[in-house]
Amino acid sequence: MPQELAEEFDHHLDYRLTLPMFASICVSSPSGGRRLVAQVTAPVSADGLRVRQFWLAGTDAVSTGQGAELADVLAYERQVFEEDHPIVENQRPIEAPLGLHSQVHTAADRFSITYRRV
Repeated sequence: MPQELAEEFDHHLDYRLTLPMFASICVSSPSGGRRLVAQVTAPVSADGLRVRQFWLAGTDAVSTGQGAELADVLAYERQVFEEDHPIVENQRPIEAPLGLHSQVHTAADRFSITYRRV
């Protein structure tokens, strides 16, 4: 495995959750750089089916110094969030069941599973 690819898997992810509507992740790279992504949602309709979503992303001076341009970070995060929209909008039942036994999960689901448990 090339060193660049190996380093990609060495990142440390620190998730934070403040119920009911705030989540963040700080990604620390082996080279010392960090990236923060935060998401805040607010219900728009009384039934909670329509929400307004806000997110932000930023990098530290180490990451910027290593070529992580803020515009590229924002574009990447936008792509990640936009990939989720069609999935969430077409989910049935509309509200994800709190019981986890009826679904198949992967390691990528760890954060959402923790959120649902809390």
